[in-house]
Amino acid sequence: MPFSSNYVVVKYLLIGTFVAVGFIAKAIKKSTTEDYPYKNDPPKPAEPEIEPDTRINVITDAGRLEKLRAEAKAKSESEVLTISSLAKCFRRKDPSVIFRIVRILNGQDTAQCNALLGALTKNNSDELTYAITDSQMIQAILAAVSQPELEEKAVELAGTVKLSGFPEVFEKRLMSGNSTVPDRLIYWLSHSEKGASMLPYLETNLNFYSLGDCLRVIAENGNQLVQDRVGELALKADKNLPGVLECCFLYGDERVIPIAREHLKHRSFSGLALSMLIRFDGPKYFNELYELLKSFSTFDDALYVVEKMDKGNITDSLLRTIITQLEATGDFADARCYQLAKILIDNGKAEWLNTPGQLSENRQMAAAIDKAYKFAKIQLHTIVTDLRKASLVPPHYSDSQLETLWKISGHPRTFLINFLDEHDRILRYDAETGEAPVPYAELMQEYKAKSLGTLNHLNVWVDENGEKFTILSKDSAYVVTPGSSGDWYDVPLVNELIAKILTDLNCTERFLPVNTGDQAVMYVFGYPAKVHPLIKKYLSF
Repeated sequence: MPFSSNYVVVKYLLIGTFVAVGFIAKAIKKSTTEDYPYKNDPPKPAEPEIEPDTRINVITDAGRLEKLRAEAKAKSESEVLTISSLAKCFRRKDPSVIFRIVRILNGQDTAQCNALLGALTKNNSDELTYAITDSQMIQAILAAVSQPELEEKAVELAGTVKLSGFPEVFEKRLMSGNSTVPDRLIYWLSHSEKGASMLPYLETNLNFYSLGDCLRVIAENGNQLVQDRVGELALKADKNLPGVLECCFLYGDERVIPIAREHLKHRSFSGLALSMLIRFDGPKYFNELYELLKSFSTFDDALYVVEKMDKGNITDSLLRTIITQLEATGDFADARCYQLAKILIDNGKAEWLNTPGQLSENRQMAAAIDKAYKFAKIQLHTIVTDLRKASLVPPHYSDSQLETLWKISGHPRTFLINFLDEHDRILRYDAETGEAPVPYAELMQEYKAKSLGTLNHLNVWVDENGEKFTILSKDSAYVVTPGSSGDWYDVPLVNELIAKILTDLNCTERFLPVNTGDQAVMYVFGYPAKVHPLIKKYLSF
Protein backbone atom coordinates (compact mmCIF):
# COMPACT_ATOMS: atom_id res chain seq x y z
CA MET A 1 0.00 0.00 0.00
CA PRO A 2 2.78 2.51 0.80
CA PHE A 3 4.36 1.57 -2.50
CA SER A 4 1.21 2.29 -4.55
CA SER A 5 0.64 5.55 -2.62
CA ASN A 6 4.18 6.76 -3.43
CA TYR A 7 3.66 5.74 -7.02
CA VAL A 8 0.59 7.99 -7.32
CA VAL A 9 2.47 10.94 -5.78
CA VAL A 10 5.39 10.54 -8.19
CA LYS A 11 2.99 10.17 -11.10
CA TYR A 12 1.22 13.42 -10.33
CA LEU A 13 4.50 15.23 -9.75
CA LEU A 14 5.69 14.17 -13.20
CA ILE A 15 2.41 15.26 -14.81
CA GLY A 16 2.63 18.64 -13.04
CA THR A 17 6.21 19.11 -14.19
CA PHE A 18 5.31 18.36 -17.82
CA VAL A 19 2.36 20.80 -17.68
CA ALA A 20 4.56 23.54 -16.17
CA VAL A 21 7.24 23.01 -18.80
CA GLY A 22 4.55 23.25 -21.49
CA PHE A 23 3.24 26.54 -20.14
CA ILE A 24 6.75 27.97 -19.91
CA ALA A 25 7.55 26.91 -23.49
CA LYS A 26 4.28 28.43 -24.70
CA ALA A 27 5.00 31.71 -22.89
CA ILE A 28 8.49 31.90 -24.34
CA LYS A 29 7.14 31.18 -27.80
CA LYS A 30 4.42 33.87 -27.39
CA SER A 31 6.86 36.54 -26.21
CA THR A 32 9.20 35.70 -29.07
CA THR A 33 6.49 35.87 -31.70
CA GLU A 34 5.16 39.12 -30.25
CA ASP A 35 8.57 40.70 -30.73
CA TYR A 36 9.10 38.99 -34.03
CA PRO A 37 5.74 37.58 -35.19
CA TYR A 38 6.91 35.87 -38.37
CA LYS A 39 7.88 32.58 -36.74
CA ASN A 40 9.12 30.90 -39.90
CA ASP A 41 11.54 33.71 -40.73
CA PRO A 42 15.12 33.68 -39.50
CA PRO A 43 15.82 35.74 -36.34
CA LYS A 44 16.53 39.43 -36.72
CA PRO A 45 20.16 40.23 -37.45
CA ALA A 46 22.01 42.30 -34.91
CA GLU A 47 22.11 46.04 -35.59
CA PRO A 48 25.44 46.84 -37.21
CA GLU A 49 27.63 49.24 -35.29
CA ILE A 50 27.97 52.63 -36.94
CA GLU A 51 31.53 53.13 -38.04
CA PRO A 52 33.12 56.46 -37.05
CA ASP A 53 33.33 58.91 -39.93
CA THR A 54 36.89 58.71 -41.21
CA ARG A 55 36.76 62.38 -42.20
CA ILE A 56 37.04 63.25 -38.50
CA ASN A 57 40.61 62.74 -37.32
CA VAL A 58 40.79 62.82 -33.51
CA ILE A 59 44.16 63.83 -32.02
CA THR A 60 45.00 63.07 -28.38
CA ASP A 61 48.80 62.90 -28.55
CA ALA A 62 50.23 65.43 -26.07
CA GLY A 63 53.02 66.58 -28.38
CA ARG A 64 50.73 67.22 -31.33
CA LEU A 65 48.19 68.97 -29.09
CA GLU A 66 50.90 71.32 -27.80
CA LYS A 67 51.80 72.28 -31.37
CA LEU A 68 48.13 72.91 -32.17
CA ARG A 69 47.75 75.10 -29.07
CA ALA A 70 50.71 77.18 -30.20
CA GLU A 71 49.16 77.48 -33.67
CA ALA A 72 45.81 78.55 -32.19
CA LYS A 73 47.51 81.18 -29.99
CA ALA A 74 49.44 82.61 -32.94
CA LYS A 75 46.28 82.84 -35.05
CA SER A 76 44.38 84.52 -32.21
CA GLU A 77 47.10 87.13 -31.67
CA SER A 78 47.37 87.93 -35.37
CA GLU A 79 43.61 88.03 -35.98
CA VAL A 80 42.22 91.47 -36.79
CA LEU A 81 38.53 91.72 -36.00
CA THR A 82 36.61 93.75 -38.57
CA ILE A 83 33.48 95.77 -37.74
CA SER A 84 31.40 93.00 -39.30
CA SER A 85 33.09 90.25 -37.27
CA LEU A 86 32.73 92.30 -34.06
CA ALA A 87 28.98 92.55 -34.68
CA LYS A 88 28.78 88.80 -35.43
CA CYS A 89 30.62 87.95 -32.23
CA PHE A 90 28.34 90.25 -30.25
CA ARG A 91 25.24 88.55 -31.67
CA ARG A 92 26.72 85.26 -30.51
CA LYS A 93 26.95 86.82 -27.05
CA ASP A 94 30.75 86.63 -26.99
CA PRO A 95 31.67 88.80 -23.96
CA SER A 96 35.26 89.20 -25.14
CA VAL A 97 34.26 91.77 -27.79
CA ILE A 98 32.37 94.15 -25.49
CA PHE A 99 35.50 96.11 -24.52
CA ARG A 100 36.52 96.65 -28.15
CA ILE A 101 32.98 97.69 -29.12
CA VAL A 102 32.77 100.25 -26.29
CA ARG A 103 36.22 101.58 -27.19
CA ILE A 104 35.13 102.20 -30.79
CA LEU A 105 31.81 103.77 -29.74
CA ASN A 106 33.62 106.15 -27.39
CA GLY A 107 36.45 106.84 -29.86
CA GLN A 108 37.13 109.70 -32.23
CA ASP A 109 36.83 107.78 -35.50
CA THR A 110 33.38 108.84 -36.72
CA ALA A 111 33.38 106.59 -39.79
CA GLN A 112 34.29 103.52 -37.75
CA CYS A 113 31.73 104.35 -35.07
CA ASN A 114 28.95 104.81 -37.64
CA ALA A 115 29.89 101.53 -39.29
CA LEU A 116 29.67 99.71 -35.96
CA LEU A 117 26.35 101.34 -35.01
CA GLY A 118 24.95 100.19 -38.34
CA ALA A 119 26.34 96.67 -37.99
CA LEU A 120 24.79 96.29 -34.53
CA THR A 121 21.35 97.53 -35.63
CA LYS A 122 18.66 94.86 -35.48
CA ASN A 123 17.62 93.53 -38.89
CA ASN A 124 15.14 91.04 -40.32
CA SER A 125 17.54 88.11 -39.90
CA ASP A 126 17.95 88.75 -36.17
CA GLU A 127 15.94 86.81 -33.63
CA LEU A 128 12.97 88.47 -31.98
CA THR A 129 14.82 88.53 -28.66
CA TYR A 130 18.03 90.20 -29.96
CA ALA A 131 18.93 92.88 -27.40
CA ILE A 132 21.74 95.02 -25.98
CA THR A 133 21.96 94.93 -22.19
CA ASP A 134 25.56 95.89 -21.40
CA SER A 135 25.44 99.18 -19.46
CA GLN A 136 28.60 100.62 -21.03
CA MET A 137 27.32 99.93 -24.54
CA ILE A 138 23.93 101.45 -23.70
CA GLN A 139 25.57 104.58 -22.31
CA ALA A 140 27.82 104.99 -25.37
CA ILE A 141 24.97 104.50 -27.87
CA LEU A 142 22.63 106.95 -26.12
CA ALA A 143 25.44 109.50 -25.89
CA ALA A 144 25.88 109.25 -29.66
CA VAL A 145 22.24 110.38 -30.16
CA SER A 146 23.21 113.97 -29.28
CA GLN A 147 26.14 114.02 -31.72
CA PRO A 148 24.95 115.23 -35.17
CA GLU A 149 27.48 113.14 -37.11
CA LEU A 150 26.43 109.94 -35.26
CA GLU A 151 22.78 110.66 -34.51
CA GLU A 152 21.12 108.90 -37.46
CA LYS A 153 22.84 105.53 -36.91
CA ALA A 154 22.55 105.76 -33.12
CA VAL A 155 18.82 106.49 -33.28
CA GLU A 156 18.17 103.49 -35.53
CA LEU A 157 20.19 101.16 -33.32
CA ALA A 158 18.59 102.34 -30.08
CA GLY A 159 15.11 102.19 -31.60
CA THR A 160 15.36 98.77 -33.22
CA VAL A 161 16.61 97.06 -30.05
CA LYS A 162 14.41 99.18 -27.75
CA LEU A 163 17.46 100.23 -25.76
CA SER A 164 16.80 100.82 -22.08
CA GLY A 165 16.22 104.55 -21.49
CA PHE A 166 15.91 105.50 -25.17
CA PRO A 167 12.45 107.22 -24.94
CA GLU A 168 13.68 109.85 -22.49
CA VAL A 169 16.84 110.54 -24.51
CA PHE A 170 14.90 110.71 -27.79
CA GLU A 171 12.27 113.03 -26.35
CA LYS A 172 14.93 115.39 -24.97
CA ARG A 173 16.69 115.44 -28.34
CA LEU A 174 13.41 116.14 -30.17
CA MET A 175 12.46 118.97 -27.80
CA SER A 176 15.88 120.58 -28.26
CA GLY A 177 15.07 121.36 -31.89
CA ASN A 178 18.63 120.39 -32.89
CA SER A 179 17.92 116.88 -34.20
CA THR A 180 19.14 115.99 -37.67
CA VAL A 181 16.50 113.22 -37.92
CA PRO A 182 13.36 114.44 -36.08
CA ASP A 183 11.08 112.18 -38.13
CA ARG A 184 12.97 109.08 -36.95
CA LEU A 185 12.79 110.26 -33.34
CA ILE A 186 9.01 110.66 -33.70
CA TYR A 187 8.77 107.24 -35.35
CA TRP A 188 10.56 105.42 -32.55
CA LEU A 189 8.88 107.43 -29.79
CA SER A 190 5.54 106.44 -31.34
CA HIS A 191 6.61 102.81 -30.82
CA SER A 192 7.41 103.40 -27.14
CA GLU A 193 5.38 104.08 -24.01
CA LYS A 194 5.46 107.77 -24.95
CA GLY A 195 3.53 107.09 -28.18
CA ALA A 196 0.39 109.06 -27.33
CA SER A 197 2.45 112.21 -26.70
CA MET A 198 3.55 112.08 -30.35
CA LEU A 199 0.04 112.70 -31.71
CA PRO A 200 0.46 116.52 -31.72
CA TYR A 201 3.68 116.15 -33.73
CA LEU A 202 2.00 113.79 -36.18
CA GLU A 203 -0.96 116.13 -36.60
CA THR A 204 1.37 118.85 -37.89
CA ASN A 205 3.00 116.43 -40.34
CA LEU A 206 0.19 114.43 -41.95
CA ASN A 207 2.34 113.75 -45.02
CA PHE A 208 4.92 111.89 -42.92
CA TYR A 209 5.67 108.65 -44.85
CA SER A 210 5.57 106.43 -41.74
CA LEU A 211 2.43 108.13 -40.37
CA GLY A 212 0.23 105.05 -40.75
CA ASP A 213 2.66 102.77 -38.93
CA CYS A 214 3.04 105.29 -36.10
CA LEU A 215 -0.72 105.80 -35.73
CA ARG A 216 -1.38 102.05 -35.69
CA VAL A 217 1.13 101.34 -32.90
CA ILE A 218 -0.07 104.30 -30.84
CA ALA A 219 -3.67 103.08 -31.13
CA GLU A 220 -2.76 99.49 -30.22
CA ASN A 221 -1.09 100.69 -27.02
CA GLY A 222 -3.63 103.40 -26.20
CA ASN A 223 -7.07 103.69 -24.62
CA GLN A 224 -10.35 104.48 -26.36
CA LEU A 225 -9.69 108.24 -26.41
CA VAL A 226 -6.29 107.69 -28.03
CA GLN A 227 -7.81 105.33 -30.60
CA ASP A 228 -10.53 107.86 -31.46
CA ARG A 229 -7.85 110.50 -31.97
CA VAL A 230 -5.91 108.14 -34.24
CA GLY A 231 -9.03 107.55 -36.32
CA GLU A 232 -9.55 111.32 -36.64
CA LEU A 233 -5.98 111.94 -37.84
CA ALA A 234 -6.16 109.02 -40.28
CA LEU A 235 -9.28 110.54 -41.84
CA LYS A 236 -7.45 113.84 -42.35
CA ALA A 237 -4.29 112.29 -43.75
CA ASP A 238 -3.38 111.15 -47.26
CA LYS A 239 -5.02 107.71 -47.67
CA ASN A 240 -2.32 106.65 -50.12
CA LEU A 241 0.32 106.66 -47.38
CA PRO A 242 1.12 103.12 -46.14
CA GLY A 243 -1.05 102.07 -43.23
CA VAL A 244 -3.28 105.17 -43.12
CA LEU A 245 -6.30 103.52 -44.73
CA GLU A 246 -5.98 100.58 -42.32
CA CYS A 247 -6.15 103.02 -39.39
CA CYS A 248 -9.29 104.57 -40.91
CA PHE A 249 -10.99 101.17 -41.04
CA LEU A 250 -9.83 100.10 -37.58
CA TYR A 251 -10.34 103.30 -35.62
CA GLY A 252 -12.52 105.58 -37.77
CA ASP A 253 -16.19 106.47 -37.24
CA GLU A 254 -19.26 106.47 -39.52
CA ARG A 255 -17.54 108.86 -41.91
CA VAL A 256 -15.40 105.95 -43.12
CA ILE A 257 -18.42 103.90 -44.28
CA PRO A 258 -18.51 105.30 -47.86
CA ILE A 259 -14.76 104.65 -48.21
CA ALA A 260 -15.17 101.10 -46.92
CA ARG A 261 -18.05 100.38 -49.31
CA GLU A 262 -16.02 101.54 -52.28
CA HIS A 263 -13.03 99.38 -51.36
CA LEU A 264 -15.23 96.35 -50.69
CA LYS A 265 -16.89 96.83 -54.07
CA HIS A 266 -13.52 96.70 -55.83
CA ARG A 267 -12.19 93.96 -53.53
CA SER A 268 -9.46 96.20 -52.14
CA PHE A 269 -8.62 95.86 -48.44
CA SER A 270 -11.68 93.58 -48.37
CA GLY A 271 -11.15 92.15 -44.90
CA LEU A 272 -10.56 95.48 -43.18
CA ALA A 273 -13.34 97.23 -45.10
CA LEU A 274 -15.97 94.56 -44.39
CA SER A 275 -14.89 94.22 -40.74
CA MET A 276 -15.44 97.95 -40.32
CA LEU A 277 -18.86 97.83 -42.01
CA ILE A 278 -20.01 94.88 -39.90
CA ARG A 279 -18.82 96.68 -36.78
CA PHE A 280 -21.26 99.52 -37.52
CA ASP A 281 -24.13 97.64 -39.21
CA GLY A 282 -23.54 93.90 -38.93
CA PRO A 283 -26.54 92.06 -40.46
CA LYS A 284 -26.69 94.35 -43.47
CA TYR A 285 -23.32 93.05 -44.72
CA PHE A 286 -23.50 89.34 -43.86
CA ASN A 287 -24.19 88.43 -47.50
CA GLU A 288 -20.92 90.15 -48.44
CA LEU A 289 -19.13 87.96 -45.90
CA TYR A 290 -20.50 84.80 -47.51
CA GLU A 291 -19.37 86.10 -50.90
CA LEU A 292 -15.83 86.58 -49.60
CA LEU A 293 -15.85 83.05 -48.20
CA LYS A 294 -16.81 81.58 -51.56
CA SER A 295 -13.85 83.10 -53.40
CA PHE A 296 -10.41 81.50 -53.14
CA SER A 297 -8.77 84.93 -53.42
CA THR A 298 -10.73 86.47 -50.52
CA PHE A 299 -11.18 83.45 -48.23
CA ASP A 300 -8.44 84.60 -45.84
CA ASP A 301 -9.97 88.09 -45.73
CA ALA A 302 -13.25 86.49 -44.68
CA LEU A 303 -11.51 84.53 -41.90
CA TYR A 304 -10.04 87.80 -40.63
CA VAL A 305 -13.55 89.33 -40.55
CA VAL A 306 -14.95 86.39 -38.58
CA GLU A 307 -12.08 86.64 -36.09
CA LYS A 308 -12.98 90.28 -35.41
CA MET A 309 -16.76 89.83 -35.33
CA ASP A 310 -18.89 89.98 -32.22
CA LYS A 311 -19.55 86.41 -31.10
CA GLY A 312 -23.29 87.10 -31.02
CA ASN A 313 -23.24 87.43 -34.81
CA ILE A 314 -21.45 84.13 -35.43
CA THR A 315 -23.88 81.29 -36.16
CA ASP A 316 -23.40 77.56 -36.63
CA SER A 317 -24.39 78.07 -40.26
CA LEU A 318 -21.57 80.58 -40.77
CA LEU A 319 -19.02 78.25 -39.15
CA ARG A 320 -20.20 75.35 -41.30
CA THR A 321 -19.85 77.52 -44.40
CA ILE A 322 -16.26 78.34 -43.43
CA ILE A 323 -15.47 74.63 -43.07
CA THR A 324 -17.13 73.79 -46.39
CA GLN A 325 -15.30 76.56 -48.23
CA LEU A 326 -11.96 75.66 -46.66
CA GLU A 327 -12.43 72.14 -47.96
CA ALA A 328 -13.21 73.57 -51.40
CA THR A 329 -9.94 75.55 -51.47
CA GLY A 330 -7.90 72.39 -50.91
CA ASP A 331 -5.32 74.55 -49.14
CA PHE A 332 -4.88 73.29 -45.58
CA ALA A 333 -1.85 75.37 -44.61
CA ASP A 334 -0.86 75.31 -40.94
CA ALA A 335 -1.61 79.01 -40.35
CA ARG A 336 -5.06 78.80 -41.96
CA CYS A 337 -6.06 75.67 -40.04
CA TYR A 338 -4.76 77.16 -36.80
CA GLN A 339 -6.89 80.25 -37.42
CA LEU A 340 -10.00 78.13 -38.01
CA ALA A 341 -9.34 76.01 -34.91
CA LYS A 342 -9.03 79.18 -32.78
CA ILE A 343 -12.32 80.51 -34.21
CA LEU A 344 -14.13 77.26 -33.38
CA ILE A 345 -12.71 77.14 -29.85
CA ASP A 346 -13.51 80.80 -29.18
CA ASN A 347 -17.09 80.21 -30.30
CA GLY A 348 -17.68 77.15 -28.13
CA LYS A 349 -17.44 74.55 -30.88
CA ALA A 350 -14.49 72.55 -29.58
CA GLU A 351 -16.68 69.42 -29.67
CA TRP A 352 -16.63 69.65 -33.47
CA LEU A 353 -12.89 69.22 -33.26
CA ASN A 354 -13.05 66.46 -30.66
CA THR A 355 -15.63 64.30 -32.45
CA PRO A 356 -14.30 62.19 -35.37
CA GLY A 357 -16.21 62.92 -38.59
CA GLN A 358 -18.04 65.88 -37.07
CA LEU A 359 -15.83 68.41 -38.85
CA SER A 360 -15.30 66.88 -42.28
CA GLU A 361 -15.08 63.57 -44.12
CA ASN A 362 -12.00 64.89 -45.93
CA ARG A 363 -9.19 63.02 -44.17
CA GLN A 364 -6.44 65.40 -45.27
CA MET A 365 -8.35 68.41 -44.00
CA ALA A 366 -9.41 66.68 -40.78
CA ALA A 367 -5.80 65.69 -40.06
CA ALA A 368 -4.52 69.22 -40.72
CA ILE A 369 -7.12 70.83 -38.46
CA ASP A 370 -6.65 68.19 -35.77
CA LYS A 371 -2.94 69.02 -35.75
CA ALA A 372 -3.75 72.74 -35.56
CA TYR A 373 -6.28 72.12 -32.78
CA LYS A 374 -3.62 70.53 -30.58
CA PHE A 375 -1.76 73.84 -30.68
CA ALA A 376 -4.81 76.11 -30.65
CA LYS A 377 -6.05 74.75 -27.32
CA ILE A 378 -2.67 75.17 -25.60
CA GLN A 379 -2.66 77.89 -22.96
CA LEU A 380 0.36 79.78 -21.68
CA HIS A 381 0.26 78.07 -18.29
CA THR A 382 0.46 74.65 -20.01
CA ILE A 383 3.68 75.35 -21.86
CA VAL A 384 5.19 77.21 -18.90
CA THR A 385 4.44 74.21 -16.66
CA ASP A 386 6.27 71.97 -19.14
CA LEU A 387 9.22 74.39 -19.22
CA ARG A 388 9.40 74.47 -15.43
CA LYS A 389 9.29 70.66 -15.25
CA ALA A 390 12.30 70.65 -17.56
CA SER A 391 14.01 73.24 -15.30
CA LEU A 392 14.33 75.65 -18.22
CA VAL A 393 12.78 78.79 -16.67
CA PRO A 394 15.40 80.81 -14.74
CA PRO A 395 14.30 82.03 -11.28
CA HIS A 396 14.65 85.68 -12.35
CA TYR A 397 12.35 85.29 -15.37
CA SER A 398 9.01 86.82 -14.35
CA ASP A 399 5.45 85.89 -15.28
CA SER A 400 5.02 89.27 -16.99
CA GLN A 401 7.99 88.51 -19.25
CA LEU A 402 6.43 85.18 -20.17
CA GLU A 403 3.08 86.85 -20.89
CA THR A 404 4.70 89.51 -23.09
CA LEU A 405 6.60 86.90 -25.07
CA TRP A 406 3.43 84.83 -25.46
CA LYS A 407 1.52 87.85 -26.76
CA ILE A 408 4.04 88.80 -29.44
CA SER A 409 4.70 85.19 -30.50
CA GLY A 410 1.16 84.36 -31.61
CA HIS A 411 1.65 80.56 -31.61
CA PRO A 412 2.84 78.06 -28.97
CA ARG A 413 5.61 76.77 -31.26
CA THR A 414 6.83 80.31 -31.96
CA PHE A 415 6.69 81.12 -28.26
CA LEU A 416 8.88 78.15 -27.36
CA ILE A 417 11.39 78.96 -30.13
CA ASN A 418 11.60 82.58 -28.97
CA PHE A 419 11.96 81.53 -25.33
CA LEU A 420 14.71 79.02 -26.06
CA ASP A 421 16.49 81.52 -28.28
CA GLU A 422 16.39 84.15 -25.56
CA HIS A 423 18.13 81.66 -23.29
CA ASP A 424 20.69 80.55 -25.90
CA ARG A 425 19.35 77.02 -26.18
CA ILE A 426 18.23 76.88 -29.80
CA LEU A 427 20.39 76.70 -32.91
CA ARG A 428 19.01 77.23 -36.41
CA TYR A 429 20.69 77.41 -39.76
CA ASP A 430 20.03 76.74 -43.44
CA ALA A 431 21.68 73.56 -44.72
CA GLU A 432 22.32 75.34 -48.03
CA THR A 433 24.92 78.06 -47.49
CA GLY A 434 25.24 79.61 -50.94
CA GLU A 435 29.01 79.65 -50.33
CA ALA A 436 31.94 77.60 -51.51
CA PRO A 437 33.91 76.37 -49.69
CA VAL A 438 31.22 75.75 -47.10
CA PRO A 439 31.89 77.90 -43.98
CA TYR A 440 32.11 75.13 -41.38
CA ALA A 441 34.23 77.25 -39.02
CA GLU A 442 31.47 79.88 -38.92
CA LEU A 443 28.94 77.17 -38.08
CA MET A 444 31.14 75.89 -35.24
CA GLN A 445 31.05 79.41 -33.76
CA GLU A 446 27.25 79.19 -33.75
CA TYR A 447 27.42 75.89 -31.87
CA LYS A 448 29.72 77.53 -29.31
CA ALA A 449 27.25 80.38 -28.82
CA LYS A 450 24.32 78.04 -28.20
CA SER A 451 25.99 75.60 -25.81
CA LEU A 452 25.47 77.54 -22.55
CA GLY A 453 29.24 77.97 -22.27
CA THR A 454 30.06 74.27 -22.63
CA LEU A 455 31.95 74.80 -25.90
CA ASN A 456 33.25 78.32 -25.27
CA HIS A 457 36.82 77.07 -24.88
CA LEU A 458 36.99 75.67 -28.41
CA ASN A 459 39.41 77.19 -30.89
CA VAL A 460 38.35 76.80 -34.51
CA TRP A 461 40.26 77.65 -37.67
CA VAL A 462 40.34 76.73 -41.34
CA ASP A 463 43.36 75.85 -43.44
CA GLU A 464 44.47 78.17 -46.24
CA ASN A 465 42.67 76.23 -48.95
CA GLY A 466 39.45 75.87 -46.96
CA GLU A 467 39.59 72.10 -47.44
CA LYS A 468 39.71 71.20 -43.76
CA PHE A 469 39.11 72.81 -40.40
CA THR A 470 40.54 72.18 -36.96
CA ILE A 471 38.79 72.28 -33.58
CA LEU A 472 41.01 72.40 -30.51
CA SER A 473 39.32 71.28 -27.29
CA LYS A 474 40.72 70.58 -23.81
CA ASP A 475 42.39 67.19 -24.22
CA SER A 476 41.61 66.52 -27.86
CA ALA A 477 41.74 68.10 -31.28
CA TYR A 478 39.56 67.29 -34.28
CA VAL A 479 40.84 67.79 -37.81
CA VAL A 480 37.91 67.52 -40.18
CA THR A 481 38.09 67.09 -43.95
CA PRO A 482 34.46 67.39 -45.12
CA GLY A 483 35.07 66.81 -48.84
CA SER A 484 32.86 68.19 -51.57
CA SER A 485 29.16 68.75 -50.91
CA GLY A 486 28.53 71.71 -53.17
CA ASP A 487 27.33 74.64 -51.10
CA TRP A 488 25.54 72.42 -48.56
CA TYR A 489 26.59 71.59 -45.02
CA ASP A 490 27.14 67.88 -44.48
CA VAL A 491 24.68 67.77 -41.58
CA PRO A 492 25.30 64.11 -40.53
CA LEU A 493 29.05 64.87 -40.39
CA VAL A 494 28.45 67.93 -38.21
CA ASN A 495 26.11 65.94 -35.95
CA GLU A 496 28.72 63.23 -35.40
CA LEU A 497 31.47 65.78 -34.79
CA ILE A 498 29.53 67.76 -32.17
CA ALA A 499 28.32 64.59 -30.43
CA LYS A 500 31.92 63.32 -30.32
CA ILE A 501 33.23 66.56 -28.81
CA LEU A 502 30.50 66.62 -26.13
CA THR A 503 31.10 62.95 -25.30
CA ASP A 504 34.84 63.51 -24.95
CA LEU A 505 34.08 66.41 -22.57
CA ASN A 506 31.88 64.08 -20.48
CA CYS A 507 28.97 66.45 -21.12
CA THR A 508 25.52 64.87 -20.77
CA GLU A 509 23.71 67.65 -22.64
CA ARG A 510 23.26 67.32 -26.38
CA PHE A 511 22.15 69.28 -29.44
CA LEU A 512 18.84 67.51 -30.02
CA PRO A 513 17.41 67.64 -33.56
CA VAL A 514 14.01 69.07 -34.45
CA ASN A 515 12.21 67.81 -37.54
CA THR A 516 11.48 71.01 -39.48
CA GLY A 517 10.18 69.38 -42.64
CA ASP A 518 12.54 71.32 -44.92
CA GLN A 519 16.21 72.27 -45.37
CA ALA A 520 16.19 74.44 -42.26
CA VAL A 521 18.20 72.72 -39.52
CA MET A 522 17.18 73.17 -35.89
CA TYR A 523 18.54 71.87 -32.58
CA VAL A 524 17.71 72.43 -28.93
CA PHE A 525 20.59 72.18 -26.45
CA GLY A 526 19.82 70.39 -23.20
CA TYR A 527 19.43 67.10 -21.35
CA PRO A 528 17.69 64.59 -23.66
CA ALA A 529 15.29 63.30 -21.00
CA LYS A 530 14.07 66.84 -20.27
CA VAL A 531 14.13 68.40 -23.72
CA HIS A 532 12.92 65.55 -25.97
CA PRO A 533 9.32 65.73 -24.63
CA LEU A 534 9.20 69.47 -25.40
CA ILE A 535 10.50 68.93 -28.93
CA LYS A 536 7.98 66.16 -29.58
CA LYS A 537 5.03 68.09 -28.15
CA TYR A 538 5.65 71.59 -29.52
CA LEU A 539 8.32 71.75 -32.22
CA SER A 540 8.52 68.74 -34.52
CA PHE A 541 6.40 68.72 -37.66
